[in-house]
Amino acid sequence: MKKLNIFLIALLSLAMASCGKDYLETSPTGSVAEKDMIADLVGANTVLNGIHRATYTYNNHDQFGQKSIDYINDCLGDDFYPTERGYGWFVAWYQWITHRSATASNLEYVWAYYYDIINNANLIIANVE
Repeated sequence: MKKLNIFLIALLSLAMASCGKDYLETSPTGSVAEKDMIADLVGANTVLNGIHRATYTYNNHDQFGQKSIDYINDCLGDDFYPTERGYGWFVAWYQWITHRSATASNLEYVWAYYYDIINNANLIIANVE
């Protein structure tokens, strides 16, 4: 019992002597705030270049920008027949499985891809005169 009391006192004293909020860094170190990015023309041009880069950036095997979404649209068409499975990247699209699952990560990619482009374009429009 005595050891438990000593442990609790030590734990409480450590908790009370820990760092305060003024020592914590709350701003992210790996990104720039929106207001700082669009503050000048150079930052706005960087955002515009990022929009362009998003159209061909490779994220995953079947997530490589606009061309992957174009291929997905072909897979969902009636006049497309892939003769090879390849590595199976778009098989679930071709079998009409992915677009009917609300939790499919590939489906989320399609939505997030366009929303990111629209969001960045809106940031430029709203903040650059």
